[in-house]
Amino acid sequence: MSHFQIRKNTNCLNCDAYVGKRYCEVCGQENVEPHESFWHLVSHFINDITHFDGKFFTTTKYLLTRPGYLPREYLKGRRQSYLHPIRMYLFASAMFFLLFFSFDSKIRYGIDVQQQSNSQGQSRSNDLVLLDSLLAHSTDSSSEQLLAKERNKLLKDIKKQDSVNQKKQTNEKEANTDEIRLAVDNLPDSITKTATYLSYQNQLPPDQRDGYLKKMLRLKQLGLVEKYQFHIADLNASLKQTFLHSIPKMFFISLPMFALILYLLYIKRESLLYTDHLIFGLHHFTAVFVVATAIILIEKLLFLLSLDWHRYIDIIFILWALYYMYKSMRRFYGQRRTVTIMKFLIATLASSTITIFIALLFLISSFMMT
Repeated sequence: MSHFQIRKNTNCLNCDAYVGKRYCEVCGQENVEPHESFWHLVSHFINDITHFDGKFFTTTKYLLTRPGYLPREYLKGRRQSYLHPIRMYLFASAMFFLLFFSFDSKIRYGIDVQQQSNSQGQSRSNDLVLLDSLLAHSTDSSSEQLLAKERNKLLKDIKKQDSVNQKKQTNEKEANTDEIRLAVDNLPDSITKTATYLSYQNQLPPDQRDGYLKKMLRLKQLGLVEKYQFHIADLNASLKQTFLHSIPKMFFISLPMFALILYLLYIKRESLLYTDHLIFGLHHFTAVFVVATAIILIEKLLFLLSLDWHRYIDIIFILWALYYMYKSMRRFYGQRRTVTIMKFLIATLASSTITIFIALLFLISSFMMT
């Protein structure tokens, strides 16, 4: 309860209804003086933050340690002590995608590798300068022999690394100049632009012109040639970025489909509505987002420590997600272990199939928007 001064008037400032106590029974607004002191404003801010933090940590604790517990609590009407599942889902997904797009695979395993390689090359150059300086001021023949031997070894390493880097740059250059292959049969080689293709089509008899789908595909391919000038590496980069930024939409669509699968699996449970399964899905997806966010941070830390363990961590994460889903279904729906395992396998297979189908649709959409 706040400590703001209660108004003497009994009309609600928000809806003008009669207020007999501290809060309006119609709209719920607190009947306090509208002019707050600076201290009251600061106190209100601190109370809201600490209240949110308390609910957030309590919700996160039960979400991760007791799978299926929070949706059961929500179903029983015990909701005041926890964050609303939609609010928690939005917060967890926002944090995950913020880190995901900041530490994507290109940054984690591309740019960082290049920076590390440049750092190693600079270190070798500094060592070579140091050895030359020591050789120039050395007065001991035995020390000169050791230094010269070390210098020759370092020179071989530098030349070897330069050769590897040069070969890598050559391969990248060749890959960047690959032509975008066009699956357009029976077209003259002179047709490389959309305008030329449309003019060519108009000159053909109506029965020999391309159909709608074939025409749309050829126009798209010719458009890509004009836009990217035969540089397939640029096309792949653009397609990847468009597809990655579609992932939040894919999750948003997958969630109600996941709830629909559960609804069909437990259709005989007449006490459970579709929205109840949707609440279960919200909590499940939120838990996945929370753990996936932690995984991204851990992988980034391990990469900075030059520990290439991300594959093992990804496998552990997948196994955890499967186990978490089984435990959630077992606790929330309360069926026997064998029945839960069977329905868990069906739900996993069905949701995976739907997710792949949705991903293919978004991949095609990304290609069309590129």
